[in-house]
Amino acid sequence: MEEPKFRSYSEYVRHLSLDYPELGWLSDFLSYPGSTPSVTRVRIVDSIGGGLLRTQDFPVSGKPLTEALKDHPGDILTRLVIVSYFQSWNIDRDLINTIGIHFKLDPWFLWGHLDHYYESNDALCKNRRRDFQPKPIEPLPSERASVEIALGSMGVSAVILGPSSTVAIFARDSRPCVSSLSAFSRSKLRPRDLSDLPEYLRDMPSSRFNASLMKLTPEEVLSADKNPIEYICPYAQFLAVEINSRVQQLSDQLEEQFTIAAAGMARTEVLEGAWAVLHDHYLYLSASFKSLSAFAQPGQTCKINLLLEDYRELQQRIEQAQQDLRDYLNRHVSMMSLKESRLGVEASSRAIMQARSVNRLTKLAFVFIPLSFVSSIFGMNFKELGTGQLSIWIFGVTASLLVVLVALIAFAVSRLSNGSQKALRW
Repeated sequence: MEEPKFRSYSEYVRHLSLDYPELGWLSDFLSYPGSTPSVTRVRIVDSIGGGLLRTQDFPVSGKPLTEALKDHPGDILTRLVIVSYFQSWNIDRDLINTIGIHFKLDPWFLWGHLDHYYESNDALCKNRRRDFQPKPIEPLPSERASVEIALGSMGVSAVILGPSSTVAIFARDSRPCVSSLSAFSRSKLRPRDLSDLPEYLRDMPSSRFNASLMKLTPEEVLSADKNPIEYICPYAQFLAVEINSRVQQLSDQLEEQFTIAAAGMARTEVLEGAWAVLHDHYLYLSASFKSLSAFAQPGQTCKINLLLEDYRELQQRIEQAQQDLRDYLNRHVSMMSLKESRLGVEASSRAIMQARSVNRLTKLAFVFIPLSFVSSIFGMNFKELGTGQLSIWIFGVTASLLVVLVALIAFAVSRLSNGSQKALRW
């Protein structure tokens, strides 16, 4: 990038978007102002030799970030520029411009990180949706220049810049870590409340990451200076702890569902939701594993190789949990089907009993309907009753003949219907 040609990093990205339409999202993103005051924080960590680290935090009064970035003494072996923020749309655009111009940052790195962690319900973009251009084809593992580690909406992207062994790290703090919060605080905290809480209660990913960096031993710092991506290992390590904690919580919920399943009260939506969460965690873990593997050193006992072993173990745990859940879901569905079949059989039995009752009533109707018909014709006009001239035996003979006639007609219709059904079977 030629600095005299472009006055700002956003202007450079806008120029590139003419040839690469996929960068239109990033150009649009940089053209919108961030939150005021800015909630974006920058920490510069310098490895000054002997396994020692020196830190500078920004914003700070009296020393702009631009001067701090240009101040690069020769005794610095590795420099980390850690940018942390809550949500993509409230990141400081001026800060992005400063870092982008100074390091001639590849726009594809920023585009992939910010777009990957974009959320449609962010406070500053509630009316904007994911109607942007699709992502380009993902690079091959040998072509990857950055490390992408994520879990849901929180994650970190890191890239090595130039021959000076500078590592730019962008970390999104969308929510506190589940593994370090009690059940009470986890139920009370919301992402938008975090800025009003003291640091020890936030326990955000970037806070834990910075604290972990300061706890590195001199030997670990010297090893990381040889392979600067190792400085990301503390983040990847507690991310593994976070995934393990979430999987354990999910396993406890599933145990509860397994316990109440014997009473037929297990909720299918809970089981299906657990499967979706496990699947998402496995995908995040696999993507982080592949990203870290590109910077591993086979045959050596380095931090990344040890971390990858932990990731493999976590993958196996999630796969086992998925298999157990899959088996239980199959049993649960079978039990539900069996229960529904049993209810269907009971309903059929009740319907058959009702049909038999109706059949008996129908047979009785063959007797009472003819008698009712004859009674309506003759009424009470019989000399035995003192109200007519006809003898009552005429009523008896007429009623008997009519009952026999109706019975013969019903028998004939029944035989004819049975014969038709047998003909249809043949």
